[in-house]
Formats: sequence, C-alpha cells, structure tokens
Amino acid sequence: MVEFRGPYGWFPGAGVPFIGDAIHVPDFGLYLWTASLPSGYLVQYVGETGKSFSRRSKEHARKLLKGRYEVLDPTDFALGVRRPIWPGAFGKERRPVGECEVAAQTYTDDIQAFMRSLRFFIAPIDCDKRTRCRIEGAIARYLAAQPGIVGAFQSPGVRYSTRRKDEVPIPCEFRSEAPILGMPEQLDV
Repeated sequence: MVEFRGPYGWFPGAGVPFIGDAIHVPDFGLYLWTASLPSGYLVQYVGETGKSFSRRSKEHARKLLKGRYEVLDPTDFALGVRRPIWPGAFGKERRPVGECEVAAQTYTDDIQAFMRSLRFFIAPIDCDKRTRCRIEGAIARYLAAQPGIVGAFQSPGVRYSTRRKDEVPIPCEFRSEAPILGMPEQLDV
C-alpha cells in the first residue's frame, strides 16, 4: 500500500506542517505537488526520489528560485487553473540558463507566492528505483487521463516510466488522510 501523508508546506508558518519537520522527511519514495482547493487537493506534479524527501525538496526549491522550473501564476494555481508565466529550462518551451537567471529576478514574487501555495504529500515506500518509477508514471498517466480539472492541471511534457512488456503488473493501493482529487484507489503498475 502507498500511503500519502500530508499536506505539508515548503515554508514554516504556512498553515500546514513544514515539510522539513515531517517525521518521514529522511525517507524516500513518492511525492505530489498539489494546490489546495475547497473540495480537496489537486495534483500538479507527481515525483519519485531515492534521496530523502528533505534533500529532494531543497533541490526543487533551488531550481524554482533560479527560474529553471516552470512557474505557474500563483493566483490561478490556488484556484486550480494552470497558467504558466515562465516555461523554465525543461519541456518543449525550455529556455537557456542565462534567460532563467534573468527570469528568476523578474518573477521573484510570483515564484515565492507559487512556492507558498504549493502543498506536498509524501509516500515513503521501501522499493527499488524501477518500481518507484513505475508507480510514479502510472499515477501521473492516470491523473492526466482524467477529464476536467484533474487532467488539465497535470504538468505536460514530463517523461514518466511505463511498465515494459516483460514486467509483471504490480497491484498498488493508494491511501491518503486528506482528499486528493482524482487519485485512484488502486492501479496495476
């Protein structure tokens, strides 16, 4: 069973527990970036890490603050609307590092507001990287295939792993104390 714990915030005092204080931060596994909506948490990104959640969240923070990641309008993000204001250094519209550094200064307030509004869920799991990647990819594809707001909110252009033809399906159950919109109860990964 994959149990997502959270929500957590990127900064202390965000109205939710700080990700750096989470008991399972030294662990590794899967994580979700979400927006908090009245009906539940809307997933924007699915990730996996073999590093500690603490270390991985610091890496993400550095890249966001340097303009390397896509930045979504923080006001729209909080409403569950995906409106990029900067494409970052990855994906179809990637920008060179030099442009990212300039954009990081231009969009400092938006980046910080976006980061303050993000809510994390973490799922410590003890398995090999290949299995983590299969689970990550299965969740991301499932959410992206959902109609309406759930599918539209997913990060486009992220390359996720798929199960190879020679791999036996692994049934995974998913749980969370907080409602995660569109999250399946079970998937074969």
